[in-house]
Formats: sequence, structure tokens, C-alpha cells
Amino acid sequence: MTLALTLMAASCQKWKIARITEPGISNELADLRKTTITNLNYDLRFEISENADEDISSEILISFDFNRLGDYPFVVDFNEKAEMLHSVELNNVNCDYLFENEHIIIPYSLLPEGRNSIRIKFSAGKQSLNRRDNFMYTLLVPDRARTLFPCFDQPDLKASYILTLSVPNKWKAIANSPVNESVTNADNQTITYLFRPTEPLSTYLFSFVAGEFEKAEKRDETGRTIGLYHRETDPYKLAQIDEILDEVFYSLEWLEEYTAIPYPFAKYDCIVLPGFQYGGMEHTGATLYNDRRIFLEKGAGISERMNRFSLIAHETAHMWFGDYVTMKWFDDVWTKEVFANYFAALISADKYPDVDNSFTFLDYASAAYSVDRTEGANAIKQPLANLKDAGLIYGNIIYNKAPIVMEMLVRKMDTESFKAGIREYLHQYAYGNADWEGLIAILDKYTDEDLASWSHDWVHKPGMPHYKVDSLAQIDLNGHNYGFYELSEELSTALMNNLSTQPLNPSEKASALVILYENYLNKKISGFDYTLFLLNCLESLSKEDSSQNTLVFRRAISQLGAILWKEDNLQQTEWESRLTKLLSKSQSESCRRAAFNALLNAPHSESTTEMFLQAFLKPNNFTSFQLTNADLTQLCQQLAVRKEEMAPQLIAKQRERLSHPDLIAQFDYIAPALASSPEDRQECFQSLLKAENREVEPWTLTVLRLLNHPLRQQEALSYIRPALEIIEEIQLTGDIFFPTNWCSALLGGHYSEEAKKEVELFLAQYSDTLNPLLIQKIQQAAYYI
Repeated sequence: MTLALTLMAASCQKWKIARITEPGISNELADLRKTTITNLNYDLRFEISENADEDISSEILISFDFNRLGDYPFVVDFNEKAEMLHSVELNNVNCDYLFENEHIIIPYSLLPEGRNSIRIKFSAGKQSLNRRDNFMYTLLVPDRARTLFPCFDQPDLKASYILTLSVPNKWKAIANSPVNESVTNADNQTITYLFRPTEPLSTYLFSFVAGEFEKAEKRDETGRTIGLYHRETDPYKLAQIDEILDEVFYSLEWLEEYTAIPYPFAKYDCIVLPGFQYGGMEHTGATLYNDRRIFLEKGAGISERMNRFSLIAHETAHMWFGDYVTMKWFDDVWTKEVFANYFAALISADKYPDVDNSFTFLDYASAAYSVDRTEGANAIKQPLANLKDAGLIYGNIIYNKAPIVMEMLVRKMDTESFKAGIREYLHQYAYGNADWEGLIAILDKYTDEDLASWSHDWVHKPGMPHYKVDSLAQIDLNGHNYGFYELSEELSTALMNNLSTQPLNPSEKASALVILYENYLNKKISGFDYTLFLLNCLESLSKEDSSQNTLVFRRAISQLGAILWKEDNLQQTEWESRLTKLLSKSQSESCRRAAFNALLNAPHSESTTEMFLQAFLKPNNFTSFQLTNADLTQLCQQLAVRKEEMAPQLIAKQRERLSHPDLIAQFDYIAPALASSPEDRQECFQSLLKAENREVEPWTLTVLRLLNHPLRQQEALSYIRPALEIIEEIQLTGDIFFPTNWCSALLGGHYSEEAKKEVELFLAQYSDTLNPLLIQKIQQAAYYI
């Protein structure tokens, strides 16, 4: 039977042939494969040259048991060009296949029931290979494994992987499992690493890293060793490695005790990468981290230290919640993120007992409100028909609202019953897949509460509750509530007064700030009055150097920074002179640094610009704190925007200060956004419209933010439409957070009616054709114009 006839025969079966063979991975294709494929193994080989332009010669052997259910074509995913596919063998015999819609389609009649193997020779795709001059790393979440190699790219078809990797002999190679052996090849130019089989993993968790890295490691008292691979040379940052590894050990031990399950994978290594797209990624045995989040600058305070530890705890929690037990489908991706952030909060509370745990949940609430208050608000769980759109499910709601809902759930039960339910959940679904309903069914056994009905309201509905408050007694400042508490003018004034006159503890002050800021955004408090209040609050907080006080200070100054560009007629608040005093008079260095950043990024006067220029030119004369290279780079960027005639001189001076090649590469990438002439900046913007110029996403976003700096709003109006018109391409070529971050970087510096109109016209034109999830991302960012 020909392949065309095969497809026709399958068209009337349970699973619709059009859905099975459409681009991406439809839920129907995933369901069919989950029903018919078991005992899956991948044996992969990649030959990677030092020349990044050369093809990567690759081969995969896919072995599986096949259970025939109807006359359906057999579909393997590979999102690359046809010429990248060289040969396909089924059970050691060349076979007919059709390559279309990102799939290798094999006639069902060729596959016998029982054990089968498919051997494919191909050139590996490079979209998710993140290649730099002398290192590379894979990042395959959520559906990008198919851009690298042929596979069944869905989370509920877990497999064991055997990896063989040939790389230049100066490179190290790291993967999910330990190295079994390494062999220098006959050419004496390359080395081949053979890795042991992995535990069952979803495709998005498969990973390898290769390149020029240094390795540090530490062993605990049980003999367990953790490695840390990095490219850092700064002695101050290298001295942090021991502390970083201690934080990994701390998180591992906490989770082993809580879950009563030993770490379920063969090894634990960390790789710290310059320009990494996320804070971290939980690949088993090869967890990736962003260098700026792990190696802290001089002067880093309690907030930065806690953020690093929380990130490490988050990625470590994923080893059990996400890796050991994985969601069935990416509509439930939040079930791994909710556990990671919820347990990160608990582990951080143990690590930092002097800091009230409610600070973490207030941070979660603030981030979630930034979406839930907009027209683009989305529910925690969202429908997902095809994995090609799975990246758009990610956002502040699943990362930040979900753990608040989880904490509510724990309060409805009790901590010990919840722990018992979680342990049962992990044992029942070990190395397998689960969904939220499965978890709730288990937890329901440990409580009399109707968790299913309760969770439906919080999980499936977007937006935040709205409470009209008649008395301050109705407001609980414990930091564990969620919603907009609407205050009258009288109550707003009373709550602001309470922050300075009542004996509120730091977490209560932070909670009050969150409530008051929502009232400011909803125009219940004037911008002038709220700015005056924040300045008074900051001056009071600046007099005490304590960890919790510093956290409140940073929250207040973050709110002030968001207000200063939006509001007119704030001169009488004397915000500029008062911020300048905070820069020098605050007791805590962390508060002085926060004041420095707020003032630098505010619409300050020429005299303040001159103060910053002198700090940049003569950093040793700056007395508030020691300026780091990161501080000086930020100064260079902001000064180049404000003093365009000096931009070439400023850029040249800062570049001379840099020595690490990774930092120089980043600086050179961003520098065109600081060009003196509008024509050169327009050329820089046009370059971002080409995918090959957006490969390092954090650097790209910095360029876009600088091009759309508030001082360049009028010039940047012309960027809005073309940048939005490629939003679908941004989704296809970028990683999961890129569409959201692209919209924020594009629109975050705009405050004009003209900018708002540009977005409205775009949405009016494309509302019927653009993916609704992309429309949400635009609406979320446009709210702040």
C-alpha cells in the first residue's frame, strides 16, 4: 500500500489524520503515540566540529515496543529542512517515508507489533544548540528536542538516553548522566565522550553542554560529589563557588528529607553560562544557570543572596517535581513550576530564619498582579491543543500566582497531611507522568475539604479577587492574601500613616506597600501623594541596616522607579534631591545601591547626569560604595543615552575596562544601541528583525530596551509596529520567555498616547488571525504604557 493510501485509510479512525500530521505535536498525535509506544530508548551520536558553520553529522537509534491500534501512520517529529534528513531504516532495512509538516511519516504496514527500531542519519538542527565561539549548550524546553534530532517530542513518552558526543579535544562535555569513557580520536583533534544510560526522561530534559569550561567540585560527608562548570575568571566570583555548592547540597538534603526519596538521578552537576536565557534550567545531572544570577557582584545584599539561593532551591526541587514526576501535557506545566517555587520558598525560610517567609509570597503576589491586573490576564491552567504553542503558557501566573494558590491549599489541609499526600504522589508516579487532577485526587484522601471544587475556581479562572474594604481591620497584613483591596481615600491615608506611626513589623510594611500600590494603579491614590509617601517611607527605612528593612526599602524604591516616568508635576516632591541624599546617607550599602539604580534610571536633571558622569570617569572618587564593572557598564549605557555627543568616548572607555572575552562580546553586541545618530540606531533596530541577530536573547532584550528608552520615546514610536509584526516569528525562533520579554522591552519605555494607539491599531488589525496567547502577551505589556 502506498503512503498516500495509508493516510486515506487512517482518515476515518478514532484519531483524525489531519490532526495527527499537522505541524507541531497535536494532543491527538501525542495521545495516539502514548497509547501505542512503550519501553522507549534513544541512542544518539553527534559529531561537533570546532567550526560552528559545519554540519553536525548525527545518528539516532530509536527502539520501542509497538502496539498497533488501527491503520495510523507512524509519526516521528523532526522540525528541520528535508536536506538535513539523510536516511531512515526500520528494523535494519531502508524504508519508505514521507517528510512533511515537521514529521517523518512511515506507513503503518511496515511496523510489526512488538519490538521495533528506527535508525536515522541526519544533520542536527542548530536552532536549540546555542552555539558560541568556544562553547555550546542544548535547551529543548518545551518542544525543541525535535529541532535538534528526530524523536517523539512529548513529555509523557519518557525514555532512557545513551549519548555519544565527539567534540574538539580542548572541550569538556557534560550531559544528563555520568561519562562512561572518553577516547581521543585518531585525528588527535577530537575526543569522543560515551555517557551512561539515563533514567527515564522526557525529551525536553535531555541535555548536553560542551566547550571550554573550568570545573570545580565539592564532596559532602556522605561522599556525594557535585561539579560546577564555569567560564568565570574574576577572583571575587570564583571565591563564591564553595558557598554556591553548599547551597545546592542544602537544597538536596532538605528535599530528600521532605519527600523521603533519595535524589533520584545518577549525578548532579551545575553549568554556569554567560548570556543564558533563563535564571536556570533543571536538566537532570546537568542543571544550567545564568552567570549573573549565580556569581554575585561586590556589594550584593540580602535580596541578591536570597534570590540566588531561591533559584538554586527552585531548580533542585524540579529534580523531584518535574523530572522524577513530570506533567502529562504542557497545559499542566504549572504543576512543576508551582512545586518548584513553593518549595523554594519553604527551603529559603529554613535557610534564612531571620527573614519572614511572607516576603517571598509578597514577591510572588507582586509579579502575579503585574499580569492579573491587565486585559491579558490568563488562568493558571490554560488549554493547549498543540505543543508548538506550549512556550506561550509560561509566565508570571504559573510561576508566581500558582505557589500562592498552593500555599492556600496547604492551609486548607495541614502541613503534615499535605506532606503525606505529596509523598504518596511521588511514589505513585515515580519516573512517570501525572496531572493536577491526579494530585488533587490523592490530596483529597488526606482532608475533608472539597479540594476539587476549590481548586477549580483558583486554577481555571483568570484575574484577581476584588475586595471593597470598609475598615483597616478587614485587611490582614500577613502577606498570604491575594487580590485587590480597594481602599477609600480616607483608608488609603490611614494605611499610609500607619506605616510611619504604628509598630508594624517589616513584612507587614511590605504587605501594606503591595496593597497601596494596587490602589495607586487603580487611581485611588494620586501619583503626587503616593510619591510623597514613598519618599517619606524610604527616608525612614534608610536609617536602619537590617535584612528585612532592606527588603522593604527595595520594594518601596522599585515602586517609586515605576512611577517617576509616568507622572507629571512631581517637582514639588523634591524626589531627585531626596533620592540623591538616600544614595549617600542610607545606612545599608544595599539601600544605597538601590537608590543609585533608581536615580540613574529616573528622569533626572542635567546636574545629576553630570554627577553620574564623574562617577563613571573617576570611579575611585565615588564614595557611596565601590563601583563594579557591572555598575560602570550600566552607567555607560545610561550616560550614552543622555549625552549622545559623548557616546563614542563613553563606549570606548568602558570597553577598555573589560578583559573577559564573554563580557567583551556582550558589550560589543549591545553598543550599537548606544549610537549617537538616529540613523545608526534605526539600523541597529532593523538588524533585530532578523532571527540570526537575536540568538543571545538577554543581550537582544537589552538592545531593544535601550532603543526604546523613555528619553527616545518619540523616535522609538516607529519601532513598535514592525517589532509587533514579527511576534509570531519571535515565538517560533525564540525560547519560552522571549515573546513576553520582547513585548516588555519594546513597550516598557513608552508612556505616550501615541504608543498606546500604535498597539491598539495593531491588535485591531490582527485580533482575528493572531494566536490568542500572543495577544495576551502584548496586552500584558501594553497595560503599562
